Amino acid sequence: MNKSLQWIGLMMTTALAVPMLHAEIQYATTIDYLDYVFYDNIGPQDHYSLESYEQRIRELAECGITQINLRTNCMGVALHPSKILPRYGEDGRWHYTERKASMRLIETLKRYDPLAETIRLGHKYGLKVWCWENISDESFNWDASSMPDAETTALCRKYNGYPLLDPFLRDHEECWAWLKAKTPEERQRDLEAARRYPVARMVITAYVDDRPPINFGKADLNLYVSDDNETWTRYEGPWEFSCSRDAKNHNSIEVNGLNITARYIKLAPKKAFGPSHPFTLTLKGRNFGKLYNTQGEEVVSDWGCHIPGMNSNQPESAITIDAEYPLHTVLSFDRVPSMGFDARNRQIGCAVGGSVKQVPFVGMLEFCSPVTREHKWKRYKELADYPFDGYILTMNCHSNNSNADEYSYNPAVRERIMARTGKDIMTDDVPLEELIRERRDGLSEYVEGCKTLIGARPLVLEGWGPDWKRGGLYGRDNYGSIVPDYPRLIQKGTLDGVLMYHDFADYFTDAVTGGRKIQLGMYYDLNAGVFFVAMGKQTAFKGDFAAAMKDYAAKGYFTTIDLYETLILSHRPAWQDIVKQLTH
Repeated sequence: MNKSLQWIGLMMTTALAVPMLHAEIQYATTIDYLDYVFYDNIGPQDHYSLESYEQRIRELAECGITQINLRTNCMGVALHPSKILPRYGEDGRWHYTERKASMRLIETLKRYDPLAETIRLGHKYGLKVWCWENISDESFNWDASSMPDAETTALCRKYNGYPLLDPFLRDHEECWAWLKAKTPEERQRDLEAARRYPVARMVITAYVDDRPPINFGKADLNLYVSDDNETWTRYEGPWEFSCSRDAKNHNSIEVNGLNITARYIKLAPKKAFGPSHPFTLTLKGRNFGKLYNTQGEEVVSDWGCHIPGMNSNQPESAITIDAEYPLHTVLSFDRVPSMGFDARNRQIGCAVGGSVKQVPFVGMLEFCSPVTREHKWKRYKELADYPFDGYILTMNCHSNNSNADEYSYNPAVRERIMARTGKDIMTDDVPLEELIRERRDGLSEYVEGCKTLIGARPLVLEGWGPDWKRGGLYGRDNYGSIVPDYPRLIQKGTLDGVLMYHDFADYFTDAVTGGRKIQLGMYYDLNAGVFFVAMGKQTAFKGDFAAAMKDYAAKGYFTTIDLYETLILSHRPAWQDIVKQLTH
């Protein structure tokens, strides 16, 4: 009997008639190899031994996992020997804020190729090994103005704060998604209008609804102003601070009673928040705040942050803020990653009237650009040369942006729209939906090229359905309104399956699939907090793992449940026992 059906019998008190479309569910787990090296402390401390890694893979097989989905990159650098990308650790390409862990990974990569060894060890223990590659996950940055030491400060400045960025993409701005550029005249008008009256009020709102109430106040903060984003002075005028939750349960803070005429404004903590502080104001994008002048009018503003480099394992007692620290840190406006403001010594602020320059969204690639597709295919060809059993293209990424649709104005998009419609997106009234549709087509062309490279081996796309509204962790806000063109990719034979972030199986009608039978899998986020577990803290798990597995088994149409991520490192043996009951 199907072990999943046995599990239903054990867990349910009433009979449930469910048509089984597939013989048996396969249980997979994603392995982020970097996490294993960084946070799994078995074996030697100067490297992650092959024996230690084999032990973990054997444990996965013993608990019933039948497939490993191996993450094969680290943003814009490679874990494998590559002719296209720098390998992790080469030429200063490593996590500056995680020196000890980074050195362990660098030493490990000198000893073996994790891609080749995962395939070998997985097959040794009867596991399928799939390549899990991000469609676009190209950067993770740090500010160069406050690194732990002079050496890493110099490296961070050399790479402009993006040590894990593919050098090719650094040199080819045409590969990125772009904002619609304003003319110098438009920028000047915005600035003049915004500075006609002093700034009186700032309102800053979180983008999630699951945080505890704001637990800091005016006594914890300083307010600074600047005319050049370099030389800052403390604002000595009166101001008021309040906090609230909006109608959607999002935390919000308000700074009122101001009279500011400076070009830039920022909030900075007087004392660093420790790692145990449950941050309550989570932000991302360039529009998390609003400014109002003394007439009560909203004025144009761009919002940015300063995220200093710091070892995340540094003891809480060692975290301090030098008296001059807030005065020599600049705000970055090119990308605001998902972050907690009240975490360590981060700062947030704005440019009154808008930022000086319009910048690309570093971290989000534009697949309408042939330069982007060709370079990414060269990278993917190296992965296709490995004997993986299958391939997953995931839309998961680190480079979140809450106003991603505004970055639809890459020159390649402009050229394609003009060729198709005769309209110029920079001067003519072209609906945003047209640009998004064009960008979706560019994404489809990239996915089709990846399928060509891997041949007959299966290709699965991991993503969301047309009706999904949730953003955040899985990169939804990176892609904005772009939804994969499933009918095109399935009917042309490009996709052999879809790994769903949420259950939209009823979408895949014959009209969508053209009658093709495809695999449908479910992406299940363990939410295990690997990083906190590594520091001796067990985070609360949102959900009932056993009930979720029972529910998925009962549905009858899933071929795979992907336990994302790193099942063994979640340090929850009960979960492994549940998988074992399902599969033995």
